[in-house]
Amino acid sequence: MRFFAVSLIALLASACDEVVHERHSDFQAARQAGAIERGWIPAFVPSSAYDIRDQHDLDSAAQTLSFRLPPDDVPAMLVGLKRAPDSEAETTRGVIAAAGWKSDRAQITVYQTCRNGDAAALAVNARTGAAFYQAPVKWRSDPCPLS
Repeated sequence: MRFFAVSLIALLASACDEVVHERHSDFQAARQAGAIERGWIPAFVPSSAYDIRDQHDLDSAAQTLSFRLPPDDVPAMLVGLKRAPDSEAETTRGVIAAAGWKSDRAQITVYQTCRNGDAAALAVNARTGAAFYQAPVKWRSDPCPLS
């Protein structure tokens, strides 16, 4: 009986964990699916983005987003974003590890950004056009202005 009760509680607790996975072939497909309107695609993501993969935890609001874009479009996407300083190496390594990128680490740059007042990060390989966004992240110095 005790095993049944514990199993039932575990099952009910896991049912509350709602994680949404979405995949879009390109920016237009994300727009048609409502991802832009819901705010799941950050404003810095250009309309040339493709192979967009989003994961949202609806309970905690945690998000990871990966996408690709033509390498020539990377500089325009980064306008206004602040590069993560060397003093944030631990967080930078964590974001790169979360992206699952093992090669070309020298080609990857991490930028500090914000989402609804929470710290977030964007990792970019400018050579390949691969990008990975994670929110929230922990920066030692909060890069987000007070709202």
